[in-house]
Amino acid sequence: MKRRLVNSTLALLLIAAASLPAFGQNVNWKGNEYPEYMNVFNEKDEAKKAAAAEKWLADHKDADPIAVTQIYQFMLFGYAKSSNWPKTLESLEKMDVATKLTDADKKQYTQIGLLAASNAKNTPKTIEYAEKILKDDPKNLNALISLSGVLSGSVPASGPSKDAHIERTLKITKEALALPKPQEISAAQWNPIQLQLRETSCLMLLNQQKHAEAIAECQEALKLNPKDAFAYYWIGLAHRAALIDLSKKYNESVDNYNAKRDQGQLVVDELRAIMQGAEKVASDKRDETVDAFAKAAAIGGEAGKQAMTELQKIYTGTPDELKALIDERKRQLGE
Repeated sequence: MKRRLVNSTLALLLIAAASLPAFGQNVNWKGNEYPEYMNVFNEKDEAKKAAAAEKWLADHKDADPIAVTQIYQFMLFGYAKSSNWPKTLESLEKMDVATKLTDADKKQYTQIGLLAASNAKNTPKTIEYAEKILKDDPKNLNALISLSGVLSGSVPASGPSKDAHIERTLKITKEALALPKPQEISAAQWNPIQLQLRETSCLMLLNQQKHAEAIAECQEALKLNPKDAFAYYWIGLAHRAALIDLSKKYNESVDNYNAKRDQGQLVVDELRAIMQGAEKVASDKRDETVDAFAKAAAIGGEAGKQAMTELQKIYTGTPDELKALIDERKRQLGE
């Protein structure tokens, strides 16, 4: 039910801004290392540069550590810039060969690892790199966003592990939502990230049966995208859960009224008022539920299909009236 969205904006900017090594200096060259090094250095095509660097490392394992480190960087950034995510991850596993990397380099490359793992849809590696980053930088926005996304897409089916997983996902998501927009990110790039986080928060709260809070989060998502079918669908689910409880209370008030109709006019009047009040509250909640599902159905997509299924369970009008309702919501939403 939850779309897995991968945030890559921040890490892509990191790769674009990365400083690659300059020409190798103070290197003790041996044999044909130097001309082959220069071939890698001068290659402009990133994919070819990465492949040539990988071959150089295989052919010159005992080369000067400075040259090895620089060639390793050419390989890593070449694969990353050409979006070859599996090879980027593979390169990161070979980081030990680059003995001249600084701690700052290694932290930067962990960020690249997170991007590569996310885009390769490698859930274990995504979690591994995100947690590694957050260990040193608990407020790292990119890691929080990525971890929120991958956790929300891998919720266990049931049991205590599901509850713990949802709680952790919600915690991570709220930590990401609490952080400000980085200056280097435009509003156009930022809004989809915020939308993803709001949707995740809504869905986790819905799983926790915190329906009012879930509705509030989905309403925040709708401020970012007024045509978010998932947000309307989840609002409908939250309203429906409340409707079930309110309908039960109404039925109980009806039973109580019928059971005590012989207890005097004052008692009967009071019970009738309670019953009518319960009916009004349940009716209003039904209208809210129908409205949310109808809007999701009007927008369409996977969420719209799910919403239509739910709508057909509770809508009491004819098929033609239901179609008219959906058409009206389409006009309201500009569909």
